[in-house]
Amino acid sequence: MRRLVLIVRLLATVGVGVLLFGSSTASARGAAFEGTITPGCVVPGQSLTIALHGTGADDLVYAQITYEDNAPGGGKQTIFARADSQGTFTTRFTIPATAMVGAGSVLVMAFDPAEMTVSYPADFTIGTAAGCSTPGVNEIIGSQASPFANFQVKKTCDPGVSGNAVFSLSVAVLRVTLEFPPLTLSCNGAEKDLPVLPLGSTVTLHESVLPTGAAAAADTKVMYPPLQVERPITIHNARAAAVVSPTPRPTSVVRLPPTGGGTPPYPTPWWLSLALVAVAVSTAGWIVARGRES
Repeated sequence: MRRLVLIVRLLATVGVGVLLFGSSTASARGAAFEGTITPGCVVPGQSLTIALHGTGADDLVYAQITYEDNAPGGGKQTIFARADSQGTFTTRFTIPATAMVGAGSVLVMAFDPAEMTVSYPADFTIGTAAGCSTPGVNEIIGSQASPFANFQVKKTCDPGVSGNAVFSLSVAVLRVTLEFPPLTLSCNGAEKDLPVLPLGSTVTLHESVLPTGAAAAADTKVMYPPLQVERPITIHNARAAAVVSPTPRPTSVVRLPPTGGGTPPYPTPWWLSLALVAVAVSTAGWIVARGRES
């Protein structure tokens, strides 16, 4: 009966649309993770510890706690980190002094190369020192999301484009958006796996590092199930357009007319020289003639 209640609560938490496709499938590695919330009743200012075991080695784990808080923007804390090589994961959240007395909730998701596991709804209580005299320990139980899928992506490049491209992965899953570790794809190389996610999830790939000689590819959004017909999903890098340097234009030199002594900036034209000589000769003749008359 308790198991049925947990399933009903999970449907309300993560959305009926994701889980109506079928019941939980068997895990690729066996049982899903289990864990504890300590203490089950916590006083503002104290720490809440979430401890898991049974995740895959080095799985990516997302943990979220929510509660009522008087502070603007408060009432939610998250962490996204890796489990250790033994498949255990521990994190602590400090409940702020502004948190309100009442119920809080915990959501945990674990991702590995073969599957995704999500916790059934798990609760804790925020109380007063007198109200938490017997704090206790609450449990967390994980179950594989069903149905889930994973898809491959590869990189193709034009001639003249070579090397690797690096993509950031933004993943929207169960009303949560996570930044996964970047994915590196080689030009015309082998395909690689995208994260295993339940149906209804979305992965956005943004090319943050380009191959040599490439033009940036547009962001690629993959819906689960993907809308693309092609398998694997292909991202193409065209060759970057050659950058043509503009032809330099000659610089115009502005010459100002002379304003004083010194050598004139332009040579005197021949016809002006003749005219000056003629005027000089005529003037000299006039002076001589006047001298004779006197």
